[in-house]
Amino acid sequence: MAAAMADEPVVPSPSLDAGVRPLAEILEQVMPAIDGEVSATRIRKEADRWVYVIVFSDENGRNREMQVDAGTGEILGMRFLP
Repeated sequence: MAAAMADEPVVPSPSLDAGVRPLAEILEQVMPAIDGEVSATRIRKEADRWVYVIVFSDENGRNREMQVDAGTGEILGMRFLP
């Protein structure tokens, strides 16, 4: 396991056994809601589920962040980034 930064908690890696779908499947599912180019992705544990965080630039060049349930592909939220 990679070393965590000093201020980051150590979180076990997700796996398909934990109900986490591959990122490629999730991206295919949510791409219709993304009106731009994906620039970064990560996964994090939130309470009782894994969440993919997808960062993209919209058609107007604004950076946005989308949170997606890693098991179901449900879009949980979206926000503009500064």
